[in-house]
Amino acid sequence: GNDEFKEEVKKELNKRDTETFDIGNWIYMHSLKSGDQEFNVGIVAVTHLKDDGNIVAHSENIMLAFKGIHKMMTQKRISSAFIPLIGSGHGGLTPELSLLCLLISIVEGFRKEDGHKLKNINIVIYKKDNGDKDIVIERTKRIVEFVLKNCML
Repeated sequence: GNDEFKEEVKKELNKRDTETFDIGNWIYMHSLKSGDQEFNVGIVAVTHLKDDGNIVAHSENIMLAFKGIHKMMTQKRISSAFIPLIGSGHGGLTPELSLLCLLISIVEGFRKEDGHKLKNINIVIYKKDNGDKDIVIERTKRIVEFVLKNCML
């Protein structure tokens, strides 16, 4: 709903002189203001267009998207980020699958030895219009416990 923000995104896309924006590609938009706060914003592609004109995200898209996010963070020397539960909205993935893929990707990002260390990744889970959360808290806890138990070294 923010026309100014949408125009900034269009400008950034036009700078790239491309019609496609592949999964994991990113746009970095520095210093956007919201009220009296200033944010660095990155946008990453996580969905693709199907033949029928609808968009879709697959589980591997989440992992490729986080790889793009991590690359952007490395290049811009950003160590902390807020990331929504990507792919679970218009992309059509279940919130649980999106969370699982995102957590596994984040664990891999923390384990990488690429000279840039991630310090803090916050996953944002929005509420639906009716006030319910996108994912039930008990399911969230089970998914997080599973990843911590089975994916961490």
